[in-house]
Amino acid sequence: MKLVNKERKENGLPPLSVTEKLQKANDVRAKEISQVFSHTRPDGSACFTALSEAGESYSFAGENIAAGQASPESVMDSWMNSEGHRANILSKDFTHMGIGYYYNKDGSYRYYWTQMFTGACTLDSISVEGASKITSYKKGTSIAGMNRVLVLECQHGTSYLPLTSDLCSGYKKDTTGTQTIKISYQGKTASFQVKVVKPVSISKAKVTNIKTKTYNGKAQTQSPKVVLDGKVLKKGTDYTLSYKNNKKVGTATVIITGKGKYSGTITKNFKIKGK
Repeated sequence: MKLVNKERKENGLPPLSVTEKLQKANDVRAKEISQVFSHTRPDGSACFTALSEAGESYSFAGENIAAGQASPESVMDSWMNSEGHRANILSKDFTHMGIGYYYNKDGSYRYYWTQMFTGACTLDSISVEGASKITSYKKGTSIAGMNRVLVLECQHGTSYLPLTSDLCSGYKKDTTGTQTIKISYQGKTASFQVKVVKPVSISKAKVTNIKTKTYNGKAQTQSPKVVLDGKVLKKGTDYTLSYKNNKKVGTATVIITGKGKYSGTITKNFKIKGK
């Protein structure tokens, strides 16, 4: 979605948002095109019947499909270099979009992608998810780096849009303290508050609950307990996890990276044994 909205921004068009029903229809279509690569569904009906089955209403609709591209960047490049697909992505008639992806190791192309677009609608209201709480972010964090979501209400129901800097004003990422960020989208406005703080390094945090794992054919993960200055940090809020060499027997590494007001990383090794 970020790649699509980047292209739309560069062409002077408003970003698209996604509804749960539209996403459901895309999930269905992505699997279907791994069976029959066509805008006609395996049962012989038109692709847009998937929207009706999901309960998604629309006045206009479009579908892009692709197969064989191994990454979002690759499939977007293919679509943007195809006149019909590009026209859907840059259509002023569409307000919502869902994205489908399905991997079929036995399929002819293995990687299958869909985009379904709907429109048009009149926006009723906008708000920021979690706006009732003031969240702290370390100095220098961008709007995109906050991973905030704009919640939109229209006749199609609730849709969601990743918040980007071009929709916002009043934010100074290098100024500490509480700030009010104002949002303007399609003639509607909203705001939320954040607290910009000097980053706190997690490098001296105590990490426990790192366990030896048994390989079962899947990537092995950990659920560490991270404590800094007596406070138990929360995964997803205060830190994120990433891994190295966790898909085979041997020594793997979990990387704990600070998030929000926390910065820095901690690495911990763990063993993966055979069955």
